[in-house]
Amino acid sequence: MINIANDIKHTKLMLTNPERLSIVLSNDKKYVGGSQKWFKRYWQRKSGCGPIAASNLIWYMMQKRKNQINDSEIKNVQSEYIDLIHEMFQCFKPGIKGINTSALFVQGILRFAQMKEYTIHPYILDVPRNKHDRPTADIVFDFISSGIREDSPVAFLNLSRGLLRELHNWHWMTILAIKPEMMIEISDYGKLNEVNISEWLDSSKLGGAFVYIVPR
Repeated sequence: MINIANDIKHTKLMLTNPERLSIVLSNDKKYVGGSQKWFKRYWQRKSGCGPIAASNLIWYMMQKRKNQINDSEIKNVQSEYIDLIHEMFQCFKPGIKGINTSALFVQGILRFAQMKEYTIHPYILDVPRNKHDRPTADIVFDFISSGIREDSPVAFLNLSRGLLRELHNWHWMTILAIKPEMMIEISDYGKLNEVNISEWLDSSKLGGAFVYIVPR
């Protein structure tokens, strides 16, 4: 993991090309990342947030590998993305509690990578339920920043939203950027939102986790 200099904390860090996560519907409507509403079955739609976050990480990596001549011409069609999320779901198979740990998330994404013969290395930062055991805000900032600087979206597990009422409990999202004052940009249900990750860290009752991947 990259060590982040203090002066970086005063600038916005973002993916080199967020447009790679723009998913275009048949009516040309754009989403930022995927939505679990796109799954075919009810149980998939109810429990599919982990596979969606994993799909966002893998999809972004796949688009980078295509080496488009002109990234401004990227048009990621929804049907291709939907094929990916259904393949990904089969590698996860959420139980009654969904994908509620970083270990389960990493197991699923590594199964998919092995199936596709991708070599990836996952990086994990857990946020325990006990607040005394949690990483500091600086450590969380550095971890997310490391993922973005590696040009990987960062999967974010929020088991309880604390004071951040705009978040869903027991839910995976995808971080696309981090700004000064611990503000993060997240993709959730295909929409872009912004929250203060320091407030979440202080007020979440159950904690969660962060994961990103680096190709090898």
